[in-house]
Amino acid sequence: RDCLLSRGLGDVYKRQQLLDQERKIDGDSNQTIQARVCKARNIQLERQGKINTHLTSQELNQICPLNKELKALLDQAIDRFGLSTRGFYRVLKVARSLADLAGMEHPKLPQHQEALSYRSTIDKRVGINS
Repeated sequence: RDCLLSRGLGDVYKRQQLLDQERKIDGDSNQTIQARVCKARNIQLERQGKINTHLTSQELNQICPLNKELKALLDQAIDRFGLSTRGFYRVLKVARSLADLAGMEHPKLPQHQEALSYRSTIDKRVGINS
């Protein structure tokens, strides 16, 4: 349970629970999800000494390299949705967390797309308009 207290992974975990309830999906049990979240948190601590939510922009640029396709997606989000610099880095942190949950070395296009899909929900909850 302590692993779920990390804000970034906790946000993803809570959002996933809501989506599962809305869709009435018979997916993984809460224990399985909690174990996956704890494992992802431990990966973060081993890789960078802190959880993803505490990464600086410079650290994110090293840990989450963006290829041409990802840059194009995020540029489009900046143009279309008015994504701020703060919002941009928040998306990178969530995408990194999603990749950690999936056991991936680097986040790919689907993780960035999913992170962008959570943006408005996370922003409203924490009271940020970016």
